[in-house]
Amino acid sequence: MKKANILNRLNEITKSYSFFFVLATIVIRDFSGPIDTLFSKNNKDHLNHNEFSFLIGLWIKNIDFNNKNELKEEEIFPETYDLMEKLHYTFFNDFKFNPESIPDFKEHFSKARILQETMFYAGTGAYDKQYKELVTEKYKYDVEWLQNEKGFNLNSLPQFYDNIKNVLQEKLNNRRFKKNLSHREMAIQVFCLNKEEIVKQNKDFEIILNHFQIDLTEANNKQFNDLGDFNLFSEKPILKIKDNLYFIPSTFALSESMYESLYYWMLADKKYLDTALKNRGNVAEEITKNILEPVFGSKNIYQNIIINRTKNEQVTDIDMLAILNDTAIIFQIKSKKLTSLSKKGNMDSIKNDFKKAIQDAYDQAILSRKCLENFQNYKFPFQDDDFKNRLPKI
Repeated sequence: MKKANILNRLNEITKSYSFFFVLATIVIRDFSGPIDTLFSKNNKDHLNHNEFSFLIGLWIKNIDFNNKNELKEEEIFPETYDLMEKLHYTFFNDFKFNPESIPDFKEHFSKARILQETMFYAGTGAYDKQYKELVTEKYKYDVEWLQNEKGFNLNSLPQFYDNIKNVLQEKLNNRRFKKNLSHREMAIQVFCLNKEEIVKQNKDFEIILNHFQIDLTEANNKQFNDLGDFNLFSEKPILKIKDNLYFIPSTFALSESMYESLYYWMLADKKYLDTALKNRGNVAEEITKNILEPVFGSKNIYQNIIINRTKNEQVTDIDMLAILNDTAIIFQIKSKKLTSLSKKGNMDSIKNDFKKAIQDAYDQAILSRKCLENFQNYKFPFQDDDFKNRLPKI
């Protein structure tokens, strides 16, 4: 089955409002249950978060409340898995080898489509708990901007998340006691909240809700057509189905959006852009330092080391240096993200992102290492005698 045909069929079945019930069943099957059960599942038989978000993105784009076509869930549910598996298979042609020749593995696995497959079908990279706990640390220097421009206190974000997750978790745990409800009634009962349940008479919660919700009765996500396209669901994961009814299919998506979206809000404010980027860099260094200090001790951690050849000629700098006995570990801290073009499999963009996120940092670290090894030829203008006395021992 060709990719175009797969996407056409997915676009067709996601036009119906009743695809909601297919999505709800997927959540129960693939993303709910005890930890030991979730971790024992065969990942090949289940959708990952990116695949699920892709389906929701299509539903957000295509849903037509005037479409009275009622999907037969017992047919559409397995068909959805079949289509998503076939969509994954469309990448496999790029994995083929010529059995009569020795392949160049580096060249083979550097193909854009293979890298796109790896990015899309990989794990999430973080837990919702980490996003929730780090959001206040990540944006602590932007509190005033958030209050003035978006109208809420940063500390309200994790509270907002905890409230929603706790209410949904309680509903999910209690579903076995609702045996009198039909499958569809149960799906609405478990995965939808009303405004009162979300806001809890908290003014900040209401403002946050408005920032992270999509009204499904309006046209949304119309540029979302393929893997790698920007998906509005990643920015606004609370779906308003109708007045006073909100579908929250993934609390993980909400935690990730809270952690990531604020940054993009700030980038859109050209007057605040430079400050936002500076704050982002400072916080990244502070978080790194907080991780390293329990391991190496605060006296063995050095930040922002300037390395000069002469008084006025800077060679490089080290973001963070940990020294223990005769060993020094260099940390060059970057916060470069994958661009949209890279997620779509654009090889030039992937190479550019890799260079900025990894290669440049590596090259800078190698240069810094050479300077430390030949410390007598360089100046460290802002470091004390204690630091300089340790250099010969490295």
